[in-house]
Amino acid sequence: MKPLGLNHGGYFGETIDIESVLSDCVVAAESYGWTVHWLQTENGLRLQTLYRAAETANRKIYLSSGIHGDEPAAPLAMCRLITENMWPEDA
Repeated sequence: MKPLGLNHGGYFGETIDIESVLSDCVVAAESYGWTVHWLQTENGLRLQTLYRAAETANRKIYLSSGIHGDEPAAPLAMCRLITENMWPEDA
């Protein structure tokens, strides 16, 4: 596969509306019993955190996602994981 050569000096592919993606994540997370928290940073940014504990948690899973530039893959993948809700019963 040959590179398209579109991303010289930055990401120029498809972008996303991150506020809409975050909103979709919150709706899905709350429907499956996740707790939503926001962390305030020193520079005024708010970071969204989601937490869910299984009744019989033998394992813990930590996932982190963000955007590097405007690349949309990570937040979309995280939202899909939450929306599909296919987590192990003991995690």
